[in-house]
Amino acid sequence: MHYSRICMSLVRSPEVIPDRVVHISVQVLSNEILATHVVKNCQLFHIMILSIQEMVRSSLTDCKIKDEYGTNVNFHQVVSCSNHVIRNHSYWPIISDLTNLMSHKPCVDVFFASPDLIRMWTSLLLTFTGINLNEREREQHLEFAPHYYAAFTAEVEACAAPMWQLVSHCKTSETIEFSKMMISVCAEEIQDWFDALNLNSAPSPMQFSFHLPLLRHLALFISFAVNKQSHVLQPLLPNTDGYMLQLMMFPLQIQVCLYEIFAGMWIRNGLQIKAQAMTYSQCHFCSSMLDLDIFLLQLCTCKLKSDVVITTILERYHVLDYLSLNPRHTNTFLKKEGQEMVMLEGALYLLLAVINTRIHLGMSNYELLKSEVIAMLCMKDKTHSQLLDQIPERSEVLSISDMFEDILKEVADFKDPTQLSGGNFRQGQYVLKPELWTSEFDPIMVQMRSMQRKDYQGALDNYTAIMKQSGKHTGSDVLWPAYQPLKDINQEFKPVQQLLHSRTLHAALFLVLHKAVNVKDVSEPVMYQCIALISLALQCQPNDITQVEVGDTCNDMELSDWFPYNNMLKNISYTIKTIELTRKEKTDSSNPFRALLKDLHAENSTFPVEPPVQAAFAGNLGPDVDDIHMEMADNDDIDDEEDDEEEEEFFDAIQNAMDIIEMTGVIEIPPEATAYDEEAKAPIPINQPSATDTAKCTSVDINESMLSLLVKLYSKLSTDKVYKRQATGSTDPKAGSGPYYIGKLLDRLAELSKECADRLQVQPKKRQEEDNVDAVSERKRKALERQQHLLAKFASQQKQFLEENPQISVESAKQVESFSMETDPISSLEEQIECVICTQPIPASEDNPLGAVVLVQTTNVLNHRSVVGDALEHEAGCSNDVIRKPTKTSHVINQQKKVILTQFFKEESSYFAASLGCSSSDVHIQTCGHFLHLQCHANYVKSLRLSRHNLKQGEYLCPMCRQLANSFLPCSKQSLQDDPDGSQVDSTRELDDHRIRQQIEGSFRKDFKLNILPDSVRNFLMQILKPKEFLERINGVALINTVRTNLELDLINRNGCLVSKQPCPVPKRSCVGMLLHGIRAQYQSTLRSKLQELWGLLLKGTPDGSDSPPALLRNPVNLLLQLIVSIRLPLSIRRPDGSDSPPALLRNPVNLLLQLIVSIRLPLSIHHFQYIAKVVWRLTCTQILTALSCRFTQEERLAWKEKPERMVSGGVCPVEKILSSVIGYFIRGKLYQESACMKTDVEITSTVWTRGSILNEVEQGSLNFIQIASLLQHYLYRVDLPASKEGESEFDTLLNYLKLTNVVRNDNVEAGHLATILKWCTELDNVAIRSVSQTQQLLALNHANYSVPHLIHLPHDFSKLFQHYSKQKCNLCYAALKSPALCLVCGNLISLNATCCKLRPKNEGGLHAGVCGSGTAIYLSIDSSNIMIYRGNRSCTWSSVYLDHYGEEDRGLKRGKPLILNEARYSFLENLWRNHTLDHNCKGLIMNLY
Repeated sequence: MHYSRICMSLVRSPEVIPDRVVHISVQVLSNEILATHVVKNCQLFHIMILSIQEMVRSSLTDCKIKDEYGTNVNFHQVVSCSNHVIRNHSYWPIISDLTNLMSHKPCVDVFFASPDLIRMWTSLLLTFTGINLNEREREQHLEFAPHYYAAFTAEVEACAAPMWQLVSHCKTSETIEFSKMMISVCAEEIQDWFDALNLNSAPSPMQFSFHLPLLRHLALFISFAVNKQSHVLQPLLPNTDGYMLQLMMFPLQIQVCLYEIFAGMWIRNGLQIKAQAMTYSQCHFCSSMLDLDIFLLQLCTCKLKSDVVITTILERYHVLDYLSLNPRHTNTFLKKEGQEMVMLEGALYLLLAVINTRIHLGMSNYELLKSEVIAMLCMKDKTHSQLLDQIPERSEVLSISDMFEDILKEVADFKDPTQLSGGNFRQGQYVLKPELWTSEFDPIMVQMRSMQRKDYQGALDNYTAIMKQSGKHTGSDVLWPAYQPLKDINQEFKPVQQLLHSRTLHAALFLVLHKAVNVKDVSEPVMYQCIALISLALQCQPNDITQVEVGDTCNDMELSDWFPYNNMLKNISYTIKTIELTRKEKTDSSNPFRALLKDLHAENSTFPVEPPVQAAFAGNLGPDVDDIHMEMADNDDIDDEEDDEEEEEFFDAIQNAMDIIEMTGVIEIPPEATAYDEEAKAPIPINQPSATDTAKCTSVDINESMLSLLVKLYSKLSTDKVYKRQATGSTDPKAGSGPYYIGKLLDRLAELSKECADRLQVQPKKRQEEDNVDAVSERKRKALERQQHLLAKFASQQKQFLEENPQISVESAKQVESFSMETDPISSLEEQIECVICTQPIPASEDNPLGAVVLVQTTNVLNHRSVVGDALEHEAGCSNDVIRKPTKTSHVINQQKKVILTQFFKEESSYFAASLGCSSSDVHIQTCGHFLHLQCHANYVKSLRLSRHNLKQGEYLCPMCRQLANSFLPCSKQSLQDDPDGSQVDSTRELDDHRIRQQIEGSFRKDFKLNILPDSVRNFLMQILKPKEFLERINGVALINTVRTNLELDLINRNGCLVSKQPCPVPKRSCVGMLLHGIRAQYQSTLRSKLQELWGLLLKGTPDGSDSPPALLRNPVNLLLQLIVSIRLPLSIRRPDGSDSPPALLRNPVNLLLQLIVSIRLPLSIHHFQYIAKVVWRLTCTQILTALSCRFTQEERLAWKEKPERMVSGGVCPVEKILSSVIGYFIRGKLYQESACMKTDVEITSTVWTRGSILNEVEQGSLNFIQIASLLQHYLYRVDLPASKEGESEFDTLLNYLKLTNVVRNDNVEAGHLATILKWCTELDNVAIRSVSQTQQLLALNHANYSVPHLIHLPHDFSKLFQHYSKQKCNLCYAALKSPALCLVCGNLISLNATCCKLRPKNEGGLHAGVCGSGTAIYLSIDSSNIMIYRGNRSCTWSSVYLDHYGEEDRGLKRGKPLILNEARYSFLENLWRNHTLDHNCKGLIMNLY
């Protein structure tokens, strides 16, 4: 009883009351018994409708709808959208209660039982009919129209929602009286509306409104009365044709103005008019607006004569003037070129939509939902939630939801989430099944559901792509869409299809075909729409075939009198002989450029018609210049982009012509302007008068039929030129371009009509091709001849120059000959690459070298490796404890080695010998594979002004691929195989070990002059050393660590395995070789004294009394690298006094290998490299066997010591001999004095120590060294990595690759090598005196076998993770943790937005990234399931790794769907982290504002 006061309060303060009212009323009115009681006894319907009328009364304003002449006096009043009641949706609580009441059947019975109540409702609807009237601006631009969306919301909420509730109760024959009552009242109210408008003629074409709720009520109830309640249609329609024609004008005007907007005719009305056009077709509005408007036109078609409907449509689309054969026809409404073609396309589309749309013509809910889903999938692949959200809202939504899953399985295939180019992932989407494109693709339905032109064009592009993939269409011709055939509709609506037999339509199609054959201004969409209409007309028969008398001469604009029959099959072969021109046109002299061209071609009697601007391409709805690319954000923001390239080209051409005239004073017409190609002309037929003779002619001889025009159009579009009827039973591809569909139509005509078949047998002869070559081809031929002449002239001059300068020829020959020799990959690579900026073959110099675009970044990935065999960490969230991290990581083991070595030896010697790397300052270097000159690089970086990249740190984007980079790596000109004097060593000649050793030691006695390190190389090396401040005084070790880090990471990128099914060439993006060259130059100038120690350590042992780490404690890989880089000085067996370095057996073999590589100063061939690798590998085996012997019992040691002596000759392998020698020495020394077996963090377990088990331990322990050595050979000498062989392990394959097989299989061990082993043992035993246990621990830690690093293991169900971590509290203030995020690298929980207390750092994510990953971190947000990536001072949100059942993300957990872990995404993210490619794949990284 208080609704009247509530509505007054809503008008005054709409912010607070609505929610309170709804919260109460929804509980009261949801009860059907209580709702029925208040409706019957309290007249609640009357109160609500009166309350709404009272609310909108203050917003009523005069309606401004005018007729064509603007002479009517309008008495109608409508709601003003600018009023705050409509703008703020103050009516919503009352409408919500009204809709709730109408959901109850007893309440609806009361509503329909009262005609007065229905009239009250329709009178309310009348105030919303015609709101937000749009008037076309022609002089000034409309700046802003902010309230258009309020009008759409008002119609849907206040008018359409109650309408769908009312009609939902009118589905059976028992309720037919309800429908008839509503139809009758709506018809009367519409008549009153017509009287109030007082129109003296048709509505003004300059005005229209999208909002016709009263008319749509009438249409929807008629649809339900006929389709659901089986009522006859004609009694429901008004009796007078004038009423139906006037009713037709308003929905027709909306369709016309849609295409006017596409044609750019409403451009002065601003973006809001385009937004209204999009909203009209939007999924939330189309079922209540667009679909009912089309049905209204279909109802008018059922009542009116077909010729009247066709003529009205052509007139409202302003295309009747275009259909005139007068060549000087003028269109006073469509003045710009191209607009006529767009409007003609719109008129034909509307005819196809009216004829072939079955939404309200008897289509079942299942068919309707299926067509909606197919239409959406044709435009674009969509997710499950998008499909559900975009289904048009109507009363059958509940039943549609039940059928949705079955239909989706029938029509679509699920496509798993895939990666996008920007680094993110596409969510799981549904794709239309390929076979449905030929049978279910409906261009009309797709166009009706397209909000933008690009959506429909996207559907056509997808159709073309599918047809080409399936082989149903080949070639480059534009594919025409296949329109659906006529399908069964309700018999009451059969008159709709009679439009196809309208004489006026037949005449219009004839004229369009005539223009398509004789001129070139007819777009392909217009042509294939005409062919579609003719094809549809052949699929149905007219109700009654009538014939009228038609003379030989037809009047030009009187289209209804051209054909005698109302049957397409009979009219299509009828010949139109003469057209009488009854209109006089004005002479076209307004175009100065046109007049100029006429004067210049006065003598040319066949002057071509002015070439029109191509209005539309295949599949487009309008001209490109008016291409509407609009995106709606919150239904208000519109992004309009127009393509101006063609316009700019046109004005540039005009400007160039004017410049020539200004400079020369002569108008010069280029040959292209006078040499018209026959295909490019727009010829006037012989029997058609030219433009100059129009005033003298009153008739035009045609002598064509639609059939003959179809044949000519086929010849014009087809390459065959002559139509040939397809044989019966031939394979039909069901897709093609214009000739295919025209030929298919002609075949159908031949089948249906004998007369057509006879006429098709008589074909015009193929036109003879012209003998002379056209002007364009002739110019191309002459240009080619001139080019060849110039090339020959240049070649002769070059030859003459070389003859006059013979010394240049000799030097060039030498240069070419030297290029053919085997050189280092870096040298040959530099000759093949070029600068991507200047692209000039400028040779690189020391001042301006050629270098690679590289990205240098700190890394901590290696520290997260765990020892093989270590227990995996628990799944995140599977227990109440914090995630248990692996205890035996690379970081932990290196820290243990560092503590022990620094206790025994000096810090510098410890780092040099064992290379205690894997720190947070490790550097990873990668390149995109592009190169720049140093000067080009400097100029490019200087010119960049990037907002999202920090230029102070030297960051830039690669000029070619736009990948992030921050450094410049120079390419060295000197090869590893180059002698310091410039000569090269022959790497193809086989050398034995003795010869190689003599060459290496002989090179030590040469006095080499140190080369000056180029500034570019020094700057790059300083950038590498910058993070390693603690190693500044021993930067050579830092450089060795850099090489090893990149080799180890390369191995990780290959998933820890170098052997694959196919040989692996050197990757194009590798920079290891260039890095070694730069480090080699720096290393030789800083570590001169260390070289003596390295080589003597490996071959001679070290003297007694040395205080440096023994050989058995050194890293073999580092030794190899150090030797290759630094060997250049005369060898001295004795080390300098006072040296303090670990013994050989405590050195790291990997680091030793690297040190050797970067140290050697001689021509280093692959044979030298393999010999050095062999020497270091012997040290590796000795270290492993020494560590293994420490685990033996005393009895096992004695047995293995005597085993080689007891075995027959040939049955002992080198490993057994080495093990026997080691045990034989240490059994008398200090290393075995501990009674218990060695216990270390790296467990080596075996029950019985047999030959096989020992060889297996040697293989596992030395595999990392073999892999690193193989990578070095791979990159330094560009030898492909080997392919896997059946039955052969990776270890054996790589041994063969390095030519180390004989070291294991040969039973002979050199006496000198055994003596060196004893020296190594002596060094180690001297260290063991200090601490036996720590020495044994170092031996084991030196060859720890690590697994590939990985992210933490996440639970399969996100709910477990959410429940566990959402309850975590801050460990400082014990409050709820804000924005909890789980680090996927280490498993720690942090707060990305630490606002719970002041003790936590604000940028905790960035700080933890610096500690955990050297600036890189990956977080899983617990509150949103998003992945947050931190890279240095940048961060971004990445795709979620938790998806729902349909492969969709639920960012922010807004949809509440169960989420499960997507293993593919998580694995991809893990690879990005391991491969250091987060910068390249995450394009959304932005600077943090901390």
